[in-house]
Amino acid sequence: MQVVCICSRAREMSPFVNAKLVMSCSLAPCHIHDAKKGLEEQLNLMLMKYCDPVEGVILAFNAITLLNPYGHIINETPYIHVRVAADALVFRPTPGMELSAVVNKVGSNHIGLLLAGVFNVSIDAAEMPDGYTHNFHEEAWVGDDGVTIELGAEVAFNVLRVHQAYGVISIDGSMRPAKKTSTKKRKSVEPAAVVVAEPKKVKKTKKEAAVKNEEDEIPTLKKTKKPKTIVNNNTDDVPVVLKPKKQSKKTKTA
Repeated sequence: MQVVCICSRAREMSPFVNAKLVMSCSLAPCHIHDAKKGLEEQLNLMLMKYCDPVEGVILAFNAITLLNPYGHIINETPYIHVRVAADALVFRPTPGMELSAVVNKVGSNHIGLLLAGVFNVSIDAAEMPDGYTHNFHEEAWVGDDGVTIELGAEVAFNVLRVHQAYGVISIDGSMRPAKKTSTKKRKSVEPAAVVVAEPKKVKKTKKEAAVKNEEDEIPTLKKTKKPKTIVNNNTDDVPVVLKPKKQSKKTKTA
C-alpha cells in the first residue's frame, strides 16, 4: 500500500494533525460487492502505527472515497488496484512542544508518563526540576517546597526527542524550564585596520662593502670584433674579385 500526504493542517502547539491522504489499495476478489468494507479492513491495519509519509502515528480515518469508480488488474494477479482519498488524524509530536501527561511509573533515575493514555514518555533524572529528589518511602519525587510528583499526577513537560522503532514511538521529555534565546542585537565589530610594515634596510658589513667596491673598480673590457676570413675550400665556386683601394696620395701631373 502506497500512502501520499498531499496536505496537512496542524493545530497550534498541538501534536494532533489533520492530514489529507491519497493511497493506492489492492482489493481482494471477495470484496468486489462491498469495496468500502475491504478498504476499511486495509486502512485499519495502519492505525496506531508510525507512518513515514505523514511523519507520525495514524489514529483514525474519515471520509474514505474512491478517486476512480473503476479499478485495474495488473497482469495475472487477482487483486483490483484502486486509488483512495481519506482524511486522517495523525499524532505528530515535535521537539520543543509543551505537552502534559500522567505519571505511571516512578523510579530513582527517571519517571514514566502516559500521553493521551497511549504514548510513553520518559523523563530522565537529569531533566527533573531543580530542588526535586527521589523519596523511596513515598515512591515519589519531592521538591523543596513540599510538592510531590507521584503516581497518577499530571505534569507538564517539553519534548526533547522522538524515537521510532517497528511502528512504535517513544518520547524523551524534560521538566526543566526551556532556555530562552536572547533577542539582543549583537554589536557589529569593525575589522581592524591592516598595517603594512616597511621593509627594513639590511646593513652591510665592512667586508661586503669592500668586496663591492673592488668589483666596481675593475674596468670592463670591450669585446673587439675579429675580422672574418673567408676560406674558399670549394674549387668550383666563382672567385670573388676585390676592388683595389684608392690611393691616398695624389698623383703628380707631368
